[in-house]
Amino acid sequence: MQSALSRLKQELTDRPFTGRTYELLQFMVNQSLARLDDTNTQPLTFEAVALQSACASSTEREMLPKDWMPKRPVLEATLTRVQHALPLPHLQFGYAKGGGRGNPSLYWLELAAAPASFAPGTTSESAPSVEYRRSAQGTVKPSLLIRWLMRDGQIRNRSPRGLTLLIGVLIGTLMWGLSLAAVLLALGLTHQPLTSSSLVILLVSLAGSWVGWKQLYEPWFRLLDERVVKAPYWVPAILEDPCELEIFRHDKERWIRLVRYVADCPLCGGTVELMPGKPDQCLPLVGRCLESPHIHVFTFDRTSLQGTYLGPALPAPKLASTLDEESPD
Repeated sequence: MQSALSRLKQELTDRPFTGRTYELLQFMVNQSLARLDDTNTQPLTFEAVALQSACASSTEREMLPKDWMPKRPVLEATLTRVQHALPLPHLQFGYAKGGGRGNPSLYWLELAAAPASFAPGTTSESAPSVEYRRSAQGTVKPSLLIRWLMRDGQIRNRSPRGLTLLIGVLIGTLMWGLSLAAVLLALGLTHQPLTSSSLVILLVSLAGSWVGWKQLYEPWFRLLDERVVKAPYWVPAILEDPCELEIFRHDKERWIRLVRYVADCPLCGGTVELMPGKPDQCLPLVGRCLESPHIHVFTFDRTSLQGTYLGPALPAPKLASTLDEESPD
């Protein structure tokens, strides 16, 4: 047990992974090694609240421990990935379901049994899926440029602040179009031959207009149709991770808020974040694992907070050889 834990700790140190499941696994390994000795060979058990307190971020600590704790298939996928190149014996997650107040669910690391061989004709598991988590209200902080409008990270569309935002977007779009038209018109009406300076002005104007449209105005128009879009870089605070803009209905009113959707990858245990679907997907937003963003790809359904696998076909489970495979008949 101690040698397996030591190998796992060394692997986590030599090949640092990202994601809360890896942080949770690192914590369990360190604590188990610290408590394990010749006189105490029993595995150390952990409650969800203790794991959350040690590994969760400040905003995630507001969640219920059972909601924060990754699903067991995600934990098992994480452990399998880390131990893939390690010699046997491997470790596995132990789990004991709780039963009400005062009897919480317990998690621990234990030695895994020898891998069983797959019987011929067995089929692989169904396509993996993810379960997204939506950040709580006010968790994602807006930048100073827009904080006076979205004080708590959201804004009611028909409020004075909401109308100010709407009018500002419309006026800004109009000014953007007029400025681009003015530059093109000025270059078109000039009677001088096309020079390198004129070409530079044209290219800079087109590039600046494209960036301005993509970052300042297009997301707000797409939000009306897609309901969830990636927030422009200037909307969230500087220290905030990438987040989304979402329009929703509450108390017969429409609201716009800053929100962040994340999930745990069932294939490797990494963090799944919403990213643009293009160029490999036709959907506007998909969930991409930070460890393998072009292979571990999932759909995103904001109503059910569920996603199904979109990536290439997964390899079938390898058939394990039996112990007597090489023995003579």
